[in-house]
Amino acid sequence: ACALACGGSVSSVERLVMVGDHHQLPPTVLSQTSADLNISMFLRLWHAGVATVLLDTQYRMNPALSAFPSRRFYANRLRNGPNTSSALHLPPPGFPWPHPASSSLPIPLALVDVPDGIASSPSSSSPSSPTSAPLSRSLLNAAESATVVSIVTNLLKPSSSPSSLCPADIAVISPYAAQVALLQSALRAAGAGEVEVRSVDGFQGREKEVVVVSA
Repeated sequence: ACALACGGSVSSVERLVMVGDHHQLPPTVLSQTSADLNISMFLRLWHAGVATVLLDTQYRMNPALSAFPSRRFYANRLRNGPNTSSALHLPPPGFPWPHPASSSLPIPLALVDVPDGIASSPSSSSPSSPTSAPLSRSLLNAAESATVVSIVTNLLKPSSSPSSLCPADIAVISPYAAQVALLQSALRAAGAGEVEVRSVDGFQGREKEVVVVSA
């Protein structure tokens, strides 16, 4: 709808500058008859050969985090602004951040294995509780949820470190609606209900000091 509206409103202009990224998440389209609308306007323009200019300097991520998107999506052309230095932004206390021998600083990126985690549907996890139709088609992982709660509560423990966190500094995201609902409930039960929990789509374009991804 936005693309159609934009097309009608700019038909008479002589010059137009549009700012966006064709690598961002595409629109969410649920209708099978409109499946072709799941291609973003910027991706359509890119496929059509419209000239683009890459804004190649990022100011939001630690270099350890920007390395992957730079390599995967931007042909290693993404540069890091001076305010993103690892020495200026040490990871917060409360989590065993990786610390490679080749670096004097910890890396603010970690993959946590949950070997006993099993994905299941909400109805099979709790047959006696009613489940809405959208959630019944989703997935959840109770063991992974418990691990996320443990990580978040440890990050929120009081500390004298200048990089210590409050609930507003943390976000938990998941691609599954059922997992989002489970995490919200589990964090409330653990006394961390103020921590924001969103779907991947719902959090796109936002930032926090720490983002925990439950995938």
